Amino acid sequence: MATLDVQVVDAAGSPMQAVVAGANTTNLANMNWLRVTGTDPAGRLRLHVPPGDHVLYATTGSQHALAFVDRTQRDAQVLRLAPLPTMRVTVRDRDGKPVAGARAQVAGFLYPEPRGDAEQVALGRAAISLHAGYVANARSDKGGLLLVPAFMCPGMESGIVVRLGTRASKSFSLVPDGEAELVLDP
Repeated sequence: MATLDVQVVDAAGSPMQAVVAGANTTNLANMNWLRVTGTDPAGRLRLHVPPGDHVLYATTGSQHALAFVDRTQRDAQVLRLAPLPTMRVTVRDRDGKPVAGARAQVAGFLYPEPRGDAEQVALGRAAISLHAGYVANARSDKGGLLLVPAFMCPGMESGIVVRLGTRASKSFSLVPDGEAELVLDP
């Protein structure tokens, strides 16, 4: 096994606690996560992975980073987080009052085969495998604001619905950095 020391930092360079996944780069078309684990509170982690070249992906749920590590690299790998694109959805009831606790769900999505350089392909494969999970973790706050992470590769299309109990919205397009307002009917 090879040992990779990882440090996760925010855009300003401050340590951030995050979840980190590693995958072997031998077959980016069929990315299989070898290890998924969390950093310590100072954003540090030591990963034990099979020998070879790897791609690392870190996320806090609202920020993420991706990096390639080749088999000759000995220095700690620093993953600098960047914000995930997010769609702002305002959820209200029929009387115009904010709805707290509503959640998003993927209603269907289409994706092209990721293309470009190795980093673009790896990021596209990560988007395809993680997209629905990011969406499903979104919940509206007491003001009815639902921030839906839109981790999507170029050309990807996603329809989502918003639900609370038996109430559900009609499906609408998830748009990175977009906004929508909707009413949840009983």
